[in-house]
Amino acid sequence: LFDYFTHHNMEDYYRMDSLRIIGTMMNPNDNGVLINCFLAYFMSAFYYSKNKLNFLFIGIGLILVVFSQSRTSLIAAVAMAVPFILTFKISKKMIISILSGGAIVVFAMYLLEMNYMMAVITQNPLEIKEFQGRLPAWEYIINVWSEHKIWGVGPFADTFTTHVISAPDNEYLYILGSRGIVGLFCYLIILIYPILLFWKKRNEVTHALLAVLLSVAFIVIGITNFSILNVRIGVVYAILMGVPFSFLLFKGADHKLNLAIPSLGSLFTKKQ
Repeated sequence: LFDYFTHHNMEDYYRMDSLRIIGTMMNPNDNGVLINCFLAYFMSAFYYSKNKLNFLFIGIGLILVVFSQSRTSLIAAVAMAVPFILTFKISKKMIISILSGGAIVVFAMYLLEMNYMMAVITQNPLEIKEFQGRLPAWEYIINVWSEHKIWGVGPFADTFTTHVISAPDNEYLYILGSRGIVGLFCYLIILIYPILLFWKKRNEVTHALLAVLLSVAFIVIGITNFSILNVRIGVVYAILMGVPFSFLLFKGADHKLNLAIPSLGSLFTKKQ
């Protein structure tokens, strides 16, 4: 089935004597990001339902992230763990459990010879070959942006068809170069606003934590990968982000939008 799901050659995924699972996303990194999305959902579901079955799915999700050997996805999962843990009462038992779990994961990666993933620990992240390989593309995009600072060069301009930036693997820089400062500002609002809105409402709105976890994960993912702009991932992101917003919209009395989302409701309210 490998040839059915991806146009790449098997050798393309054999890195540093370590195989990676690709799932159905054609790319192990995208597969890891997809798992992050569902991991965020089950973390949120566990918080609101306390159903132990959701905790089982969290464990399965973490295992799949490790086997995808997507370093970005692993770091995103760790980042999501921070707000998730802060929603609970932190105790010594919890801290010991987290540290023990982390040690078990590292030991398992060592035993299974997951050298691609272990590079995060054994090497300086800035000196990793894959990271260094992105630098020329990032430098090129910054140079392009320097000539079109406000609106960018445009998403389909000729300057973005060269091979060197066919996959810049940095959503922030790509948006900065193609849509300029204006586009990057709007993109940051999309990522940050759900955190500001739902963190303080996490105990009032069902699955509010899901919006926070997704935003935190995608803030990290965008540094070395495409996230929202990747259609296959962006659709999943939009669907899952719609869950907490749907609960928020119907939270107010008479289901009025202006009672659910501050400031936005005025756009739909008739002036007296």
